[in-house]
Amino acid sequence: MRAALKVISTALALLLVASGSASASDPILAAGGGLQPAFARSTPNYVTTCVGNKIKLTVRGGTAVSSKVDASASLRGALTKTISVKSGHRTIVRITDESGTSTHSIRCM
Repeated sequence: MRAALKVISTALALLLVASGSASASDPILAAGGGLQPAFARSTPNYVTTCVGNKIKLTVRGGTAVSSKVDASASLRGALTKTISVKSGHRTIVRITDESGTSTHSIRCM
């Protein structure tokens, strides 16, 4: 019985550590050509590979997350937008949630 309880408590501890502090409402920024470096809220500058002179950007987050790409209107929750670009073009993404607003620059390479 003790061995079974120890296994259960160890599994629960591993599950808690693996889940971290991220929640379903944490914003996620993705690009069709991938982002370098990987998205982190504290990272302001990224590059991506453009396909056919376009970038497909996706911002996902809960209803408390709003996002804006370049001069477009702000949207809550999920946003997917395809932008026509040239090599070296910079796109600005603003993400706002209860922790504040972060600004991210994405360049097409």
